[in-house]
Amino acid sequence: MDVNRISGYIPGKIVFFLMQICKAGMAAGQSRKIWLTRHGESEFNVLGKIGGDSLLSPRGAEYAQRLPEILDSRLPPRGGGGGEDGRELLLCVAMSSTR
Repeated sequence: MDVNRISGYIPGKIVFFLMQICKAGMAAGQSRKIWLTRHGESEFNVLGKIGGDSLLSPRGAEYAQRLPEILDSRLPPRGGGGGEDGRELLLCVAMSSTR
């Protein structure tokens, strides 16, 4: 398992939880990737405010625009069973319903 830039009690607990999900129901030798990302920079972030539901800053909007391209460059090609054993890969994208 690769974990990058995780520190603190709650983030550590989240990583532990995700490790259990990755192990659940998997045969030996299989792997599963879970990608997490924060929202792009918001106007409140720029102002130093915490919480709320502000719009994205220009940098946050650029991040949101570039994220699909970044993921596409790191994921296997679509179609033809991109899994290691030739099976279809499943992809689930979950997003917040806020702005």
